[in-house]
Formats: sequence, C-alpha cells, structure tokens
Amino acid sequence: PGAPAATPATPAPQPGHRLAGRRAEVARLRDLLEDVRRGRGHALLVLGEQGIGKTELLQEMTQLVNPDVRVVRSSCSAIPSSPVYWIWEQAVQQLGAEDAHSADLPPQADWTPAQHFAHQMRICRAVLTAAEHGPLVVLLEDLHFADARVLDLLHLLTRQIGHARVMVLASLRDHDLAKDQTLRRAVGRILQESNTSTVWLKGLTDAQSSDLITAVRGTAPPQEEVRRLQEATGGNPFLLHSLLSARTAAAPGGGPVPFEVREVLYERLSECSADTRDVLTLCAVIGVRVWRPLLAGPLSSRGLPPSLVDDVLRTGLLRPDSTDESHLSFTHGLVRDFLLEGAQPLTRALWHQEVAVVLAKRHQPGDDTAEIRRHCLQAARILGADEGVHPLLALADQAQARFFHHEAQRHLEDVASVIAALPGDERTSAVELYLHKRMMWLHALLEGYGSPRVKHAYDQARQLERTLDNTQPTELLHTRAIVAIAEGQYTAAAETAGLLHELAEHGGGQAARSAACYADGVTLHVRGRLDQALDALGQGVGIIDRLLDASGGRPSTANGLLHDQRIDYRAYLALTHWLNGDQRQARHYRSELLQLTQSDRYERPWDRAFARYVDALLAIAEGDVQGAWKAGKAGVDLTTRCQLVYWHDMLAVPLGWAEVRQGMHERGLARIRAALRAAAGHRTLLRRTLHLGLLADALRHAGCESEARRTIARAAQEIEERGEYVYLQPQWPFAALLRDHLVEGASGVTPGYRTVSTQGSAD
Repeated sequence: PGAPAATPATPAPQPGHRLAGRRAEVARLRDLLEDVRRGRGHALLVLGEQGIGKTELLQEMTQLVNPDVRVVRSSCSAIPSSPVYWIWEQAVQQLGAEDAHSADLPPQADWTPAQHFAHQMRICRAVLTAAEHGPLVVLLEDLHFADARVLDLLHLLTRQIGHARVMVLASLRDHDLAKDQTLRRAVGRILQESNTSTVWLKGLTDAQSSDLITAVRGTAPPQEEVRRLQEATGGNPFLLHSLLSARTAAAPGGGPVPFEVREVLYERLSECSADTRDVLTLCAVIGVRVWRPLLAGPLSSRGLPPSLVDDVLRTGLLRPDSTDESHLSFTHGLVRDFLLEGAQPLTRALWHQEVAVVLAKRHQPGDDTAEIRRHCLQAARILGADEGVHPLLALADQAQARFFHHEAQRHLEDVASVIAALPGDERTSAVELYLHKRMMWLHALLEGYGSPRVKHAYDQARQLERTLDNTQPTELLHTRAIVAIAEGQYTAAAETAGLLHELAEHGGGQAARSAACYADGVTLHVRGRLDQALDALGQGVGIIDRLLDASGGRPSTANGLLHDQRIDYRAYLALTHWLNGDQRQARHYRSELLQLTQSDRYERPWDRAFARYVDALLAIAEGDVQGAWKAGKAGVDLTTRCQLVYWHDMLAVPLGWAEVRQGMHERGLARIRAALRAAAGHRTLLRRTLHLGLLADALRHAGCESEARRTIARAAQEIEERGEYVYLQPQWPFAALLRDHLVEGASGVTPGYRTVSTQGSAD
C-alpha cells in the first residue's frame, strides 16, 4: 500500500455523552497515550458490566487525542452470521488500507488454520503500516461478542506493537467473560504480554453519583435520594440515567422498572437457562441479600442442582457480598425489582412459602422472626391466610411441644401481625378465629382463666365467630363459663350453663350438654350445694367418657379448651365426694385421676398439675402432711419444668402449707404469700378463699396468731361476698379458725353462714 488515506474525522461525541467519576481512568489513558507517542505500544482491556461506562470511556479517548493522532473505531456485532473478522476489517478499511481479504480465498467458514493465521498477519501489517505515519489509536468495542480468533488476532498484534506507536483500547463485559471459557482463555493469553493491562470499571461511588445527578438536574440531590438511587442502580450510570429520566427517583424500588432497563435485562436474562432464571427469581424473593445455605432447601424441593448457584453468579446479576461471603447480593436493586415484576404471582407466592418453611426450620429460640413474617405475608396474599401463616404456626406448635409457652405466644403474635396486614375475607377470619382461641388457651395456661388477656381473646373470638356461619358456639360458651367461674362470677357461670343446656337441644349435642354439666357442677360445688353438684358432675362425666370412647379415647388438642375434661370432672368429683363424706367414691375418682395423668407420655402436663393439686388438697383434708408435701412438691417441679406459671402458683399453696407443718415456717409462709400475690395479679378469684384459709392455718401453726386471725377474717368476708360456702366444710384444716371467727362475730357474718358451716348444704 502507498501513503495512507486522509485521516478520518475524530468521531463526534454521542448525544447525551457523559463520563462521570472516571478521573483516575482518564488520567491513565493520558499516560498510556503519551507512552504511545514515544513508541511504546500498548493494549488496554476495559472490562465491566453493561451500562457501567465502557463505551463512554472509549469515547473519552477521542476527546483526549491531538490532531496528529489517528483514531479508528469499530465494534463487534451480536449477529451470529457476521463475518469472523468483521471488527478488524472495519478498522482496516477506516485506515484506508487495501482489502485485507484476498479475493482468491474460499469462504471463511472453510478456512484452514494456516489461512486464518495468514489473514491475521495481513491485518496486523495493515495496522503497523498505518502507525508508521503517526500515532494510532484503535478502539474496539464489545469484544465479548467476538469469535475467539478475533482475540487471537489481538494477541498477535499486541506482541508486535511493543515498539510501535499503536494503542489498542478494547472493551468487553466481565460477566460474559465469566460465562465463556474459550473467551476467558483468549483474554488470559493476551494479558500475559508485558504491554497489556486492564481497567475494571466499577459502580460510581455515592459522591460520584451525586455529581452525575447534579449534572443532569442542575441541582444537588438530597443524600437520602442518592442512597436510594445507589441501592437501586449500584452506581451503574446507565441505570442511574434511566431512573432519572423515568422520574422514579423518589421511590426507585417501588415503581415500575424503566422500559429501556427492562428490555436490556430481558435480553441479558434470555441468555440464561430456565433453571438459572428460576434461581434468580428465588433470590429476588428472598431479598436484597441472600444467605447461600437458604437456597439449598427450595432448590432440592424442585429437583434443581446446587451448582445452579454458580451459574447465577456467572450472570453478573448476583455477586458474593463484599462483607460476608456466605451471603449473595444483587448487583443492582433494579435487577431484583425486574425479576419480581416478571414472575407470576403464584410462582412468587410459592417461593415465599418455601423460603418461610426453610427459615422456620432453621429458627432457634430467641432468633428474630421478621424475615419469616415477611415471607409468610407475601405467601398469604396469594395462597390465603391458612397457607401463608403455616410456618409460623408450626413454630408455635414446636415451642408448645417443648413447653416454651412464652415463645409460642410470641409466634402466635407474629401470626396476628401477618393476619392484620391481610384483607378481610372468610379464610382470613377463620384463621384469625383459630388464632384467638389459641391465644386464649395460652394466656389461660400462663395466667389462669381470670386473666384480662384471656377475656380479651375470648371477646375477639366471639365476635369473629358471629361472622362465620360454619362455627359451633359450644367451645366458646364453655370457655365463657370457665372464665366466669375463675372470676368468681358464679351467677354468670350458671346463666352460661343454661345457654349450653339450651344449645344441646338445638344442634350442640352431647358436647354442649357435657360443658353445661361441668359449669353447673363446679358452680354448685363452690356454693356448697354438694349433692346437686354431684348429680351434675356425674351426668357430665358419663357423657364425656362416652364421647372420648367414640373418638378413640384421646382428648382433642385442636380446640381452645385448656383441660382434658376427663381430668376436670374427676378432680371435682373426688373433692366433692370427700367433702360430702363419701370417702370411698372420693378415693375411686382420685385413683382414676392420678392413673390418667401419671404417664410421662401424657401430652397435657397442665392436667397432671391439676391432678397433683387435687391430690394435695385431699391429703390436706385428710391431715396427711407428708402426702400433701409429696403431691405439692411433684406438682411444683412439674410446673417449673414445663413453665406452667399459673399452676405453679396454685400448687405452691399446698406445698407451702405442708412445709410449715413440717417445721419450715419461713419457707412455707413465703411460698404461700408469693403465690397469693401472683394469683391476685392474674385476677383469678377461684380458690383464693381456700388459699387464704390455708395461709391462716399455716400462720397459726407458725405462731403468728394475730396475723392468722386477720387472714381468716378476710377469707370469711370473701366467702360471704361470693357465696363460696364450700370452704365452710369441716374437713378443711382452717375450719376451727373460721368457726372461732364466726362465733366471735368479728366479721359480721350472717347466721346463714353458721348453718352452712355445720350442715354443709344450702346457701
């Protein structure tokens, strides 16, 4: 070839061209350009993700050169049918050289390796010849689309320009480099040469992004807006420009992904397999940061190999977290937004559900549940409340199985927070009703049925039950009766028993009848009407035994009632028969009571605690101090182990009484007083009078006569106020104290009191 053709004009800047925050890179270009002027040729590879500014940096080179420096610019085509050496042939044509392609050669697809090498050498000679007339800069864009032989040509040229005034500036995407091993090896060979180097373009810093926003808008943005934009874009200038143009800067994560960003990401994801896209969507569902071990469960359930995580990383859309390698994070928040927008709602919901299940399985007591709640809520929005909250309910079940009742309560409160965020419908209301019943059950377990929180949960459940047509009110009416008894509202309990009897005649069946008999029996027992109480309790225990026999002999654990009704009935039958003078029947029911609850496999330790309590009371009535101590101690140990707060306080009274009788005055009195204070906090009045009587007896035995009298006076007053005449029976150890008090008339108790205390019948 002769003299080179006229130098083409330097390419004009692209419309909207901006190079932000690349001062160090531009300074490096200047230094390399100066080296080239001195005859030290160099090849610089500019790497980075889409939109990071590779093209803008190459464009900046066209602004840096002096008029004596020739610049040629070419780019690879993504079109598969493009000629192999298209990018180089376009550059050579711009140099004005003769066509480097010999006319007598066959089509490139049929070339031998020798023909490829010969063609590469012709192109190298054309570049070197052009450089003899002045410094030359060759800009090659998008080499990630190139055939490996294009990079082989670059390698060949790089080895020949060490003493030539040639600079090659080539750009390629780093994530494509990670995916294509052939391309990666070719780049590795190039970088082995001493006159090659790389520039890795990363996202803009907060300050650089702020400068770019200022340049676009003309005003400096608030720091909070910069932070949000950085989270959405990762400092990627293209994404940042797109968000600013779409006017979504106020809430980049909440609005639609800009059209141009969506299309770019769609094209990028189209290169991935369907399984890789699924894993990316799963990661988007998990959150901005992804704990790698969390992926194993959902992938396994779908039959997907763990190696897909590596495939996802090679896309460049997800990367290891810079602060913790066990976590992954999205390169840009917009990528996550795009994946979530594109996923089908049902697909997203199922992923959310699976992630919640995995998180729940890994949960340890005391761990935060915020992420489980978030995934449950998102699943519930599509799958329904019953499906969505299942992982949290499973946690509550596990906690209850370990008797971690306070932890179970926290998990149920988590369920309540999810339910509160859902729109009201019948499915949600049904779950909410079930939830309030469970909360009522747990509060009763921890605080007794007299607790205000039990009453609140009951009121909520009752209100919901009225809105659902397919519910039966027996369970809640039964609870209402128990709450009234615990509060000392025996008239209200009797009225509720009447409603249960009526319900039994109108669809409630034997379950309602059994509940009515229990409420009647306990109310009559407390009022001292023992014969009538035995009639009601006898009828009810027959019904409940038949019902349980029909169901396989196991009490249901799915309802809101606290106790196994077999235990409830036998406890009151044993006490009532004893107080009524029938010790044989009392021993019979006492034996059945203990036999039913003695197995360590018995699933309701609160029932076993009730049985130990009744056993201790019967021992007290018999004057069996050692028996009372054994039963009380066994019950307190059980309730401590199983975290049964309410029953711990109940059992502390007979244990404390026995301790005083055994000479441990200080310990026993302190135990009884603490139990009475705790019961007062729970607002449980049932058995309070009995416990005051036992405290008075213990005080007298310990030599605290005046305090014993004051305590028995308070007990006598409460007996009269609430009509609890059962505690006037002579079998109680405090009967003599109470009788002395009544005889002295210190409390102003009515003559009816004396009648009951001696006859044990009417109120």
